[in-house]
Amino acid sequence: MERLSSATGHTMASYYPTAMRRWFMSEARMITRDYYLISGHDAIALGAKSCD
Repeated sequence: MERLSSATGHTMASYYPTAMRRWFMSEARMITRDYYLISGHDAIALGAKSCD
């Protein structure tokens, strides 16, 4: 499995809420040839703002 470089991963993650950043750096950045699908509920639980 191909990984994002540490610098690329940190740059992308710097835009994410703290919990999402931790999840991304520990798990999601390892997926590079496919995509990682999470639900809106899970994204909100990781700190994303909900749509009103």
